[in-house]
Amino acid sequence: MNMFRLKKNYGGMTVAGVVQSVDPGQGFMVLSLLSGDEIRVDIARSTWYQVLRNVRDEARDRVPEPDEAEVEKALGKREDAADKAMWDAKRQLLKYIRPNSMAAIRGVGSQNGDDFSLSARAVTLMHSAPGRYGWEDTHWWLQQIGVLFEQWMDVLFDNKRELTENDFSYFYRTNLDFLGGKTANDTQECATMSRFLYGLSSSYLLTGNNRAFSAASACAKYLVNTFSTLTHDHMYCFWKFGRKHDGKSMRDIISSQNGDDFGAYALYEQIYALAGLTQYYRITQDTTILFYITRSINAFEKFFYDEKREGDSCFTGAGGYFSHIDPVTMRPDSPSLGQNQMRKNWNSP
Repeated sequence: MNMFRLKKNYGGMTVAGVVQSVDPGQGFMVLSLLSGDEIRVDIARSTWYQVLRNVRDEARDRVPEPDEAEVEKALGKREDAADKAMWDAKRQLLKYIRPNSMAAIRGVGSQNGDDFSLSARAVTLMHSAPGRYGWEDTHWWLQQIGVLFEQWMDVLFDNKRELTENDFSYFYRTNLDFLGGKTANDTQECATMSRFLYGLSSSYLLTGNNRAFSAASACAKYLVNTFSTLTHDHMYCFWKFGRKHDGKSMRDIISSQNGDDFGAYALYEQIYALAGLTQYYRITQDTTILFYITRSINAFEKFFYDEKREGDSCFTGAGGYFSHIDPVTMRPDSPSLGQNQMRKNWNSP
């Protein structure tokens, strides 16, 4: 096979790094990347600048205008420039770019043999003030969490402010389309809903948003009342995979529907069911929730733990926890488990 090397190549790309130097007169800067490479970034007449902003933020460009004496010293007078549009672009470079500042640049990369350059189309600064970063401002993460939470609620629950179990039963879907709308798949998966509960509880912990608490409370109640399965003596708790519409009624899905785990109780899915409940317990100290958490852990120790230190795995030797059990026989050695028979969990000690 003949090997060849592209002599010339052009393509859109985005890079981020620290400005090492800037030359407004020539219209370029040198950017140092995390890899240690340094690249030349040229500006164009159409290059535009912005300051990083959070989700649903107002434009945050508050970079001060440069001193006109500094501009004239670096670029000369605009009326004397042959290309006034390019003079304006160089002035923007002088205004926005300072050495040792961080910038993200989207543009067109040009490779010609060993020579590479980048023509900037959009330059994003991390803050209007040199040496600062938007995500270090105290409001940044609180705002982001709040905005994302409100978006979850508005998309999933039709702008409802107070949530109930009935709302989760009617509105909640594990699968949404690209725009947040419903799909033909109306399955409600327990593990995914539990992670959603984790997000709701975390939103309340970090922001104190009462709508988040209302949603978390409703989700926790629905999760427990709909997906938990207690043994007859109430000593052990298992979690159904999900539920979905079956004609005019809802049908429970007991065992996993995921490819590698199909037809089994998968330990990692059972663990996921606790993620949201434990976070919700942190904000409520609800003993009912604690009951289901402890009974689930009892089930891990009783049915998944390799007490006799037997079995084999490509991940671990004997000991630890089996990754799957048969939901009928409640054993890890059932032939119905196929390749998962006597298999250990990937992170089993």
